[in-house]
Amino acid sequence: MAETRSALRSRFFTRLGISTASTIATSRADECLNAAVARLLSDGAGGLASRVMIGSTWGSLSATITAHSAKSSSITCGASSFITDGVFEGDIVTIGSNKYLVYEVTSETVLDVGAPILDAQTGDITITRRAVKLPSEGQVGSVVNLAGSDNGRRLHPLPMAIEAGATDHAEPNYFHQGYSDAHDASFISLWPAPSAARRVAVYQSKFNPKITADGTELEWPEPVLDAVLEKMRSIWQTWDEVADPVAVGTTARAVQDTSDEMKNTASAKQVYKRG
Repeated sequence: MAETRSALRSRFFTRLGISTASTIATSRADECLNAAVARLLSDGAGGLASRVMIGSTWGSLSATITAHSAKSSSITCGASSFITDGVFEGDIVTIGSNKYLVYEVTSETVLDVGAPILDAQTGDITITRRAVKLPSEGQVGSVVNLAGSDNGRRLHPLPMAIEAGATDHAEPNYFHQGYSDAHDASFISLWPAPSAARRVAVYQSKFNPKITADGTELEWPEPVLDAVLEKMRSIWQTWDEVADPVAVGTTARAVQDTSDEMKNTASAKQVYKRG
């Protein structure tokens, strides 16, 4: 079913027993709604919908250094666009016999390797692109390799991806999800880095951006709307610094009940997987 922000806000005030809401209460409820959605994602709800996509890393990219100063971490290259060409943080930069990691893509022609390089660098470089750009900032639940003898093998999430071999080229065993300011996009990087382009299947929560308009329709099933409203009530109590243990306890139980409700409700937009 579809509910607008204003309709959800009205239902929320009904649950709170508020018949006439002040301007500040209305604004606060809108903040609660966005916070509730974000926290449901963070709590492992998997998003309010999910998608499966197939993407690929883009293999190696050659570029030529046009500017680098001794004791600088910033490298400028000509005749390429690091953004258009899909260079992301964590990609491997090979200069001569030395390897570095992209710390930040500063602009279309400038990247930063983080730590200053002692001597001035010139000549050609090779960038091993290990990232797959994602369509949203939703949480990635699973990544599966789609190549060779490892076809169908699941990659494991690894927050400290550097532990998998910072500059190694090998069959990837792990993935790391990050966000790039330069690309204004979320991405996953494969660790170790595949030496050539690598296709993977990605299971990702559908990210819901900040809701800013009353007329915005939220097309979620009723169990999800119930979970959102109860999470809103919990957040409201936190902001109100409610100390009554009974009120806090009943709200916590209601939030848990909606978790069970979502698990056991058959829906085309199921939040949780059965099992």
